[in-house]
Amino acid sequence: VVPIDPQTPRYTPMLAAMTEMGQYAFARDCTIAIETGPEAITTLSDFVDACGRGVGVNYDPANIVMVTGVDHVEGVKIAGKRIVHTHAKDGVNITPIPAEEFYHKFAEGGLEWMATLDTMLMEKPLGKGDVHWQEYLAALRDIGKAITETMNVPAELPGLALLCAASIAARNVARVEIKRDHRQYPNLYGMAAVPVY
Repeated sequence: VVPIDPQTPRYTPMLAAMTEMGQYAFARDCTIAIETGPEAITTLSDFVDACGRGVGVNYDPANIVMVTGVDHVEGVKIAGKRIVHTHAKDGVNITPIPAEEFYHKFAEGGLEWMATLDTMLMEKPLGKGDVHWQEYLAALRDIGKAITETMNVPAELPGLALLCAASIAARNVARVEIKRDHRQYPNLYGMAAVPVY
């Protein structure tokens, strides 16, 4: 969790590590993306800016909806050009929990702890949760992120077309890898791979 206050003791080593990784990535024409989660979007954006080149944001609207409960569409406007990747994932918040407490428990208990969360938050199939997909995709377009074209998909893969529409990456072009039955997330989701030139 990126601290709000840069004077917090763990901030400096986090910044040094991410800056070094960012420089390494940038030298190889890549970007290390920090996923949205416990931090306010402004806190994460400021941290990414402090890291410099080679560090961006992996914007997960479902994490924001399920854990922080802030406006995930407005967050796109704040993170802006820092966004280099997004998830196509949906969910709901059932019982609010402070985000830093949630991620601390996750760090300690891992996926086993996550399996007990159905009374606090729940992933849902795309379009069945609280992510406002039309507004979210429009916000991505508004900040200049090209959305890859959708593709025809069989009915047994619900949400895949939206998944492909939501996938963005460096230089606004990406291949999309589809992971079925991923152990962490029951939804299918997109992951940006090698930029396509």
